[in-house]
Amino acid sequence: MLNKLLLIFILFPLIDGILLFKIKDWLAVSMGDDLALLTTLGAAMLTGIVGWALAKREGTSILRKIQMQMAKNEMPGQNLADGAIVLVCGALLVTPGVVTDVLGLSGLIPFARKWYRMWLIKRFKQGISKGTVNVNVRSQGVNVQHQAKPDNVIDVTSDL
Repeated sequence: MLNKLLLIFILFPLIDGILLFKIKDWLAVSMGDDLALLTTLGAAMLTGIVGWALAKREGTSILRKIQMQMAKNEMPGQNLADGAIVLVCGALLVTPGVVTDVLGLSGLIPFARKWYRMWLIKRFKQGISKGTVNVNVRSQGVNVQHQAKPDNVIDVTSDL
């Protein structure tokens, strides 16, 4: 896992830097060097501002949905996943770069977020079945532990 994160933190900034320089060079041909640099920097700042506003709007909307579901004593599973996706995508949008902007914007669009949610749930279920993810839920003094067994039998215990 650490190797994957290290690769991501090295690869994304490298690709983003190359793309930003290519965009600046492409703009320099038609606008001139000084104007192209200002345009590129302005676009990077604009995506950060727009990203912050979109993430705030989507995050507030999801938070309201979670609160309404909790008030009805419903488990807000999908909305919790959506909230995590919006949080990560908002962070990607305020990070300068072309790749991070595209990934961040895609996660803030509700119909595209559905694909991220399905991938996240699939990975979570795989982790539970492999035993690499353990779920502990605590609610009003009740402690429920859920852990997958090697033969794919799910054992649930409660401290009632």
